[in-house]
Amino acid sequence: MSRDVRSLVRLPHGFLEVVLLLFFVEFVRGAFIYAYLPVYGGEVLGLDVGVIGLAITAHSLVDLFGKSLAGFLLDHLPIRVVIGGSMTLALVGLIGAMLVHGPVGLIASVALFGVGISPVWLVGMSRVEEGARSTQMGFLYAFWLVGTGLGMILTNLALDHKLERPIFGIFLLWAAATVWGWMLRGAPGGEGHYRTPSVRAQLAALRQQVVAMRPLVPGMLLPTLAAGMLLPILPNFVSRELGFSYTTYSFMLIVGGALAWLGLVPMGRLADRHGKKGFLIGGFLALGLALLAAPSSRSVGMAVALAAILGLGYATILPAWNALLAQYVPREYKGIGWGLFSSIEGIGVLIGPSVGGFLALHTSTSFTVRLAGLALLVIAFYYAVAPIRFEER
Repeated sequence: MSRDVRSLVRLPHGFLEVVLLLFFVEFVRGAFIYAYLPVYGGEVLGLDVGVIGLAITAHSLVDLFGKSLAGFLLDHLPIRVVIGGSMTLALVGLIGAMLVHGPVGLIASVALFGVGISPVWLVGMSRVEEGARSTQMGFLYAFWLVGTGLGMILTNLALDHKLERPIFGIFLLWAAATVWGWMLRGAPGGEGHYRTPSVRAQLAALRQQVVAMRPLVPGMLLPTLAAGMLLPILPNFVSRELGFSYTTYSFMLIVGGALAWLGLVPMGRLADRHGKKGFLIGGFLALGLALLAAPSSRSVGMAVALAAILGLGYATILPAWNALLAQYVPREYKGIGWGLFSSIEGIGVLIGPSVGGFLALHTSTSFTVRLAGLALLVIAFYYAVAPIRFEER
């Protein structure tokens, strides 16, 4: 990366290699979990949307518990051991997904794949510098968004053109990323930037952190619950309820993803300068209203416009939200601190797919999308009135 770009974004040492690995990790997750699994499970294995929701919930469950364990291990073991080892286990899950033919085997394979995601995120977050949190969080999420979006888009195009078994390409890319994970540099505790705590000190820090973060909990759970509800139903919602092809769905993802990607770093810089509260309220309002309107979008133009609003809404929220969380992470216990936050956020993603699959099965996907939008409007109101310290003192 050029010196001008480094100066603009202020990347910490070792940050870029972790961000690039995150790109490939999220590319595979977007391709496998969010695009391939709902279609493969329904059209090839003949499973209903409820089972697909359970599979994604199993993935999120392993990811949830893996975050807490990964945070502890990252404070005690070299980074390459934690990341390389977890990605190797996830590779076994992908191999299993290529071989299974029933619901139990698919759920187990998808669950095992969840092991490989958590450590990369925690390392990236722990390397964010104190003076430019929103900006660097925006950069981190820009690569996450591009990776996830490209994975979904390319897989949807492959499915729309009847290309056979795109999971083989997904497997090869993850295998290459796993080798990269084993080559990462870094000592226990984030290369010496913070000390490795004793177990007693960790427990004391966790108790203090839990007390301090209580006002944040609704904002951590409800948005991820809403997002989790959409995971197993979006491809079917777009293709069956709205009547669009997977190619059109991919175009919507491109528009929304491009605007989100372009907006993440600028929105992060603005949040660093002007405060986080307004960005969080405005972003969640935009997301909630767009989701409420989505089931009524019967033209491609309206659907693309709503995708654009969703993309800009995400760009507004993500840097400010993660910078807010970073204020509550103890500087000397970054690994276990981010592990706790990520685990609590993961509860929403854990429950959401099963809730979304159940609701879609017994009502409709349109009802589920509207309910997710309503949840995001509720959290926008909560941020407007909640006793949260949005800025550091």
